[in-house]
Amino acid sequence: MNRLIASLHLARRHPDFDVLAAHMGLSADTLRKKLTRVENYNFFVREEELLIELCQSANVPDSLAPLTAAAANAGALLVTMPRTMPEGSPTFKCLADAAQEFGQFMSTAAEALADGKVTANELKAIETQFAELVAMGQTCLANMAAIHEAGKPRHERGVA
Repeated sequence: MNRLIASLHLARRHPDFDVLAAHMGLSADTLRKKLTRVENYNFFVREEELLIELCQSANVPDSLAPLTAAAANAGALLVTMPRTMPEGSPTFKCLADAAQEFGQFMSTAAEALADGKVTANELKAIETQFAELVAMGQTCLANMAAIHEAGKPRHERGVA
């Protein structure tokens, strides 16, 4: 998986490439050259971060693709964290959802291991399920931490 190609595809998925480039302080032509490895045009990490941020704010699907590529190249897994706790999300529903995610993860892993081999596609599916499980667990922990914090006397809030 190539990080620069992932960035190129992400930029192309943005609803308006010219506006994206302008928000990055570049012309559309310069951004295109940076993303396609034209000689003397380099795409820097800070530009990648801005690209991701702008694509997230525009709700572009798979906006973390460049980071996912970097993680995969390093033999790691990118796990996204919930940005905020949804308003009024019941903790028991969250726990039930986490249990369901765990079941899906185990099912995917068991199916992949059934023949004693794990293909690249099976591994990717397992990694995806695991990332969703961890994200769900983090959401549950955030919910419980908020409940804990709300139960403290006002003068103790914000203290571990």
